[in-house]
Amino acid sequence: MKKKYILLLLLLISVTTFGQYVSIPDVNFREHLKNKYPSCFDKNELLDTTCTEIVNETSLYLSQKNISDLSGLQYFKNLSFLDCGGNKLSSLPPLPKGLSILFCPSNQLISLPSLPGGLYSITCSSNKLSSLPNLPYTLVSLYCDNNLLTTLPSPPSTLVRLSCDNNLLEQLPYFYKGLEWLYCSENKIRSINSLPESLTYLVCNSNNLTELPSLTKNLGVLSCSKNQIKNLPSLPSNLYQLYCDSNNLGTLPTLPDGLQILSISFNHLTGLPKLPANLTSLQADHNCFETIPENPRPEFLTRFVVTPNNENCEAFLAKYVTIPDPNFRTFLISKYPSCFNTSQKMDTTCSKITEVTLLEASSKNIQDLDGIQYFENLYRLNCTANKLKALPKKLPPHLASLDISNNEFESLPAIPENLLQFYCSQNKLTSLPSLPPKLTALGCINNSIENLPALPDGLTDFGCSNNRLVTLPALPPLLKILNLKNNLLQSLPELPSKLTHLYCNNNELTKLPALPPTIQTLECTSNRLTALPELPSKIQSVIAYNNCFITIPYISGIYINASPNRPDCIVTGILNGSPISPGKISYHKPGYIHIHESGHLEVYNSIGSIVIKQYLREGDVLNVENLIQGVYLCVIDMEMFKFVKD
Repeated sequence: MKKKYILLLLLLISVTTFGQYVSIPDVNFREHLKNKYPSCFDKNELLDTTCTEIVNETSLYLSQKNISDLSGLQYFKNLSFLDCGGNKLSSLPPLPKGLSILFCPSNQLISLPSLPGGLYSITCSSNKLSSLPNLPYTLVSLYCDNNLLTTLPSPPSTLVRLSCDNNLLEQLPYFYKGLEWLYCSENKIRSINSLPESLTYLVCNSNNLTELPSLTKNLGVLSCSKNQIKNLPSLPSNLYQLYCDSNNLGTLPTLPDGLQILSISFNHLTGLPKLPANLTSLQADHNCFETIPENPRPEFLTRFVVTPNNENCEAFLAKYVTIPDPNFRTFLISKYPSCFNTSQKMDTTCSKITEVTLLEASSKNIQDLDGIQYFENLYRLNCTANKLKALPKKLPPHLASLDISNNEFESLPAIPENLLQFYCSQNKLTSLPSLPPKLTALGCINNSIENLPALPDGLTDFGCSNNRLVTLPALPPLLKILNLKNNLLQSLPELPSKLTHLYCNNNELTKLPALPPTIQTLECTSNRLTALPELPSKIQSVIAYNNCFITIPYISGIYINASPNRPDCIVTGILNGSPISPGKISYHKPGYIHIHESGHLEVYNSIGSIVIKQYLREGDVLNVENLIQGVYLCVIDMEMFKFVKD
């Protein structure tokens, strides 16, 4: 039994001893390790994985060793730095947990293993990587240029430097505050999201960019050459180098005072802005300068190249137009500065012009809107309170809402067929042209219009108060709001069945047509009405004073004040056939009497008996709902009126 125990112990020792020696399969890797750590190999060229030199090693420099396989790397348990660039590696073994710097460019890597949690810097440029693993939260620098990457993983908040040039990226991830360098040239990026405030270098050449995001105040170097950028955003005051060659720039923003190098060749610039005093180098050849600029400070601006011009300048310059009205031009320049060149000509292809849908140009002293036709997608134009006397011959093709109120129009041209809303109030118009068939809202208040054209069937809102109308055309069936105040109308046509609001104050009306059941508001003051038509049950507001009423039906209360009739009305027929003064009106079924002036009130029934006698103060309300059916005569300080309880 004792011999058996001794034999078993010897076998265990033998197995353990054999297990600490491993073969390094790649001959070039093995040769490098043998030369560097000869005492860690036995006579059979097996590596002792417990060798102190291997276990305690912190740095490995393996570049340009023709290595294809790094199996055995896992035994370097304390490794913090690995340089294996310029080899023939297609993959990496599991990386030591303590690794902080990984340098593996110029290999044939198609993927990376999981990255250690404490990794500080990764350089994996010039490989065949199509994706990257999740990045550790400690990462500060990532260099992954010249690969096949289509996306990037979310970067950690610790990332300071990123270089991902020459990949297949179409977009960039969100970057946390802290990123200082971003190099992303030679990709397929169409747009860049907002940039972190910490960014100082942005190099994004050779992409598909048409614009840049707002630039951060700390940015010192911007290089965006070989894109399709038409306009640059405002440049930060800290910028000292700007490279934007081979784009579609037609103008430049204001240049910061500290700018030292400006390279803008192969664009479509027609002029230069004011050059900063610190500028030492200007490369601006192959543009479209209308006048070749001269070097303002040859002793300091030592490099100044502005010729020759582009060959296609004539075609390019054709898209620039002059806005003839100086006030309209000034307004547009203030709103869209990047769409104007240094000669204050507007780029008719500028996206901010062609894509705008709403333009508010009120109170700008504008006399001529010529140039508005280039706003191809303009939907709504508000140019009220100017000095316009005419409209341009051509308006934007998609214009649907036009407000030219408070100008100096005496006549109007044909109104665009697509217009849905048209407002021309407070002008000097005496007539309107034919109205577009799709019009839904029309406002022509405060003019001198005597006759109206046919109103479109789809019109729902019509305001034509303060004119000289004597008659109206047929009203559209969908009309909901009708404002005819302060005209000379003696009658109204049939009211549409959907009408909700009718305003016909200050006319010469003697009768109103039947009110539709949809009516909510009726204002008909200062006419010659002797009666109101039947009021629908859902009506909410009736204002009808200063007429010639004999009777007013179905009201909730009587307001005792000055006479509700106009002073020149004489009506007959309600008090024994005797003439009734303007204050003598018959009210049907009132519920309350509202007192506007203090006085003695007496209410008589039909046989002359007093049923109510009371002194009421201003603002008091007398409830008469409980009076029985009959005719009552009210006298307040000798003023008389009549009401009926049916």
